[in-house]
Amino acid sequence: MLLTLSGVLSPTDLEEARGLIGTLGWRDGAETAGGTARAVKRNQQADLTSRTGAQLRQLLKPKLERHPVIRAAAQPRQFSKLIISRTGEGGGYGHHVDNPFMGAGESRLRTDFSFTLFLSDPDTYDGGELEIELAGMTQSVKLPAGDLVLYPSTTLHRVAPVSDGVRLACVGWIESSVPDAAVREILFDLENLRSAADKVDCVEVFMPSAAVTGVGFNEYYSTEEEYAFALADAFNEEYRAIVDAGFLLQVDDPFLPNLYMDKSLEEKERIAKAAMYVDAVNHSLRDIPEEKVRFHTCYGINQGPRIYEPDLPDMIDQVLRVNAGAYSFEAGNPRHEHEYHMWETVKLPDGKLVIPGVITHASSVVEHPQLVAERIVRFAERVGRENVIASADCGFSSQAMYRTEVEPRIVWAKFRSLCEGAKIASDILWR
Repeated sequence: MLLTLSGVLSPTDLEEARGLIGTLGWRDGAETAGGTARAVKRNQQADLTSRTGAQLRQLLKPKLERHPVIRAAAQPRQFSKLIISRTGEGGGYGHHVDNPFMGAGESRLRTDFSFTLFLSDPDTYDGGELEIELAGMTQSVKLPAGDLVLYPSTTLHRVAPVSDGVRLACVGWIESSVPDAAVREILFDLENLRSAADKVDCVEVFMPSAAVTGVGFNEYYSTEEEYAFALADAFNEEYRAIVDAGFLLQVDDPFLPNLYMDKSLEEKERIAKAAMYVDAVNHSLRDIPEEKVRFHTCYGINQGPRIYEPDLPDMIDQVLRVNAGAYSFEAGNPRHEHEYHMWETVKLPDGKLVIPGVITHASSVVEHPQLVAERIVRFAERVGRENVIASADCGFSSQAMYRTEVEPRIVWAKFRSLCEGAKIASDILWR
């Protein structure tokens, strides 16, 4: 997790901090570095033992400790003492990993997060980028004064040489109250969702999470089944966290249809493999109430001919085996729109809901609200009006960082059509 936070210090805070820094004494920064880092550290550190240093700490510390995003992301148990560094021309800090523990005695802490609060405007010095090796990439960070970057202390990083000017920064470390980094990321995602949901009027909120099917590659377990159930044990923790936070859980499983498209297997083998994976999905959902779970399956987010996709009726027996309270599937996609007739012969189990897609992510055509309403009514007439939630076929992007195939303005137009169509359908069904 790497986060950049803007405006941690206001312009007034910056002016006051710089005024205090201007009166401080300095010493060689290598004196406080660990064994390996000492050889590559070429900067100066401010002496904060004076009354002016105490004033500076009193100014900066509350801004960091009370910042809502830092608290949500790091779940702090303890902050380290702050360090003010000054890097002039020719200075820098070569590649290193921060010590796993900092301080001594009661102030000793485990370094889960490192942070750099930039105090110099980026146009006042050349070089000096903070370069962080993360997820196989180098992230180069040089932020406006008053902004902060938060990153794992376990990462390899460096401060690039400064070729002109002076780089001032405040650095420090945080020990989290949650030692497991994966759990911290889940909690941060949940807090982000809660914060966003609090700003709007909504009836309920769901959070998607991947299903055990199609995740990673097995290079350890003796069988695919062992691997799937091991994943299920791991996913159960994430699922529980979502439900315990008060959200609905949506299990996203685009891989299930792929099993039915695997022509290397005979039909019986495909069905048996699908059944095994559904068993694993149910294992991942153990002890979670069905009414808290939505199960979503689809055929991918791409725009294409779709001629090799399995028909929903071929999969529905396995889909309905999933221990979920609602089932989400593609029905706005013209390749599958006709499949609503399936519900004339397939009985939806009592107490369950369907979430058919009535707008599609596989086309840039914006569905007319009347067509959306017509699609909703078709399902309501077959499974009961109280048992239908209108939705999109699938998400328009797998990740927020991806560029969608459908232009974002069209995406929002489709969602407006969905809302308008749902209102028309409700007026028809409850008139």
